[in-house]
Amino acid sequence: MIYIIALLISTALTGTVGGYLLVKCRNAKGAPYFLLMLLMVVIWTLGTALETVCIDFEVKNFWVKVQYICFCYLPIALFALGAKFTSHDGWASKRNISVLTVISSIIMMLVWTNDAHGWIRYNERLDFSSPFPVIAKEYGIGFYILIGYAYALMVTALLLFI
Repeated sequence: MIYIIALLISTALTGTVGGYLLVKCRNAKGAPYFLLMLLMVVIWTLGTALETVCIDFEVKNFWVKVQYICFCYLPIALFALGAKFTSHDGWASKRNISVLTVISSIIMMLVWTNDAHGWIRYNERLDFSSPFPVIAKEYGIGFYILIGYAYALMVTALLLFI
């Protein structure tokens, strides 16, 4: 139960900070990307909390898929924030961000159609061995493509900030 409360507190605090920044700092350099990142964190933490409290496999699986929105698009927002914040505006051009978004959108389509092909996750089942049921699974090639893609964007953003 403490785990759920911590997730909900994190969701509320992140949403509050996002709301404050939206009102006070929305025109700051890179602000739209930072606000998008905060929105992704809100979705991620709320989705994790809702996944955790559910005991039905289908409902848990829905909330996992919702969380993949963050896995796919948060790295793009971080990359764009890094580019804008460090005056590499050309890297965060609408064209470049659109290309990056297409890749993430393809992965999202794979996530939502995963039951038909298993490219993201397969051999999914509920595991009741922990304090709350979790989805045990094996990862498919699409998941590893997402991980490589996301880490490449995040490392690039980190290097920009350094």
